Amino acid sequence: MSALPKNYVTPEEYLAIDRASDVHHEYINGEILDMTGGSFEHNRIALNVFRVLDAPLDSQGCEIFIKDVRVKVTVTGASMYPDVIIVCGEQEAENEWGDTLLNPNILIEVLSSSTQSHDRRYKWAHYQRIPSLQEYLLVSQEEPFVEHYVRLQNNTWQYLTHTDMEATIRFPSKGQELSMKALYRKVIPS
Repeated sequence: MSALPKNYVTPEEYLAIDRASDVHHEYINGEILDMTGGSFEHNRIALNVFRVLDAPLDSQGCEIFIKDVRVKVTVTGASMYPDVIIVCGEQEAENEWGDTLLNPNILIEVLSSSTQSHDRRYKWAHYQRIPSLQEYLLVSQEEPFVEHYVRLQNNTWQYLTHTDMEATIRFPSKGQELSMKALYRKVIPS
């Protein structure tokens, strides 16, 4: 990701630029950040999440979006494009465009060497302020390594890591599971 010129941009200006562009941009603290393209592995991981969780979550009234839906953190004004978004129940859109989601339940970011610092620090600092967010996963595409944040009842976050290809990631907020083998299918040999 690279920052465009460090001139403050209003949220309205950002949305106009992002909507008119063929590529997505993120908006944090008045700055527009270019999104980098994903690798084959990056896309496979996102699709593997969709492949395994779509049907069981659909039966719970949930929907999965991959990459092209903007999430806005209302209290900070940041707008970002997570790699995978899970939202259950009625979707709250910011405006009549219906392209900015306000109430995700689970967000997943697939890490690369160029995005991992940004996803861990800046995005997470904003995401955790979304009241509806229950879980956040950071998935390495280079090795079997998943960082999993789970919101507890006292509004603190439990941090879990998954590194064993025989392990299963449990989503306590939705009662679903995703094996590491399924997550890394066609990415990391098991």
